[in-house]
Amino acid sequence: MDYSATESNLDAINCGSALVSTWKGIYKKYLSFLQAGEVDSGDHSALKTYSSLCSDVYGKPIHLARALTATIDTTYYEHNDDCIHGMEPRIDRESIAEKIIKVWPNPTGGVVHLELPENYAGLLTIMDISGRTIKTQRIEKSAHNFIELPLSNGMYLLNFKSEDGRMEQHKIMVLK
Repeated sequence: MDYSATESNLDAINCGSALVSTWKGIYKKYLSFLQAGEVDSGDHSALKTYSSLCSDVYGKPIHLARALTATIDTTYYEHNDDCIHGMEPRIDRESIAEKIIKVWPNPTGGVVHLELPENYAGLLTIMDISGRTIKTQRIEKSAHNFIELPLSNGMYLLNFKSEDGRMEQHKIMVLK
């Protein structure tokens, strides 16, 4: 599909609102992503800047920017979204220990297997590329762990948060 006409229409919007301006900028990057099938390297820094904004103030556009940024790197912005009461330093996932959860296959036809460390318990949140939560479920170490993804084709983010506060994110491509 050709998204260039939609992008031209966005250029015609002239509004002084910071929210509308932010949404417009992020949406243009998203249209570029849809057209090219990947995030353009020239959009990396703009998307990272948008991603660090307070989602409590700017809302869903920031989650879209973060989802697009997740195709570039592993920065974890969702750690602190309660920023209406004051910004706190964000945690860069690269500073967190190496991934401890193994997820396979990737791409998948709809079932993802999990290998968890001993005595692991936590919460799994599955999000689509726009940052919308699809499913949340509790996970624990057991003999056989798998997640059935009743989702359409596309990229999804699996966010794990252990009971002791460790966070880990995996990108999964679903091809049915």
